[in-house]
Amino acid sequence: GRGTEPPEVIERRLEAARVELAAEKEFDVTLVNTSVQNVCDELLALMAVH
Repeated sequence: GRGTEPPEVIERRLEAARVELAAEKEFDVTLVNTSVQNVCDELLALMAVH
């Protein structure tokens, strides 16, 4: 809804997202970027555990 990118860029990003979401089951953890700080904290916590 921002209107800052041309339609072909949006479609390319959506296609990449479809591929990534289809592979979600291949990973142990899914991080959802609700805020940069929260997802960074989650990632750093995961890295400390493993």
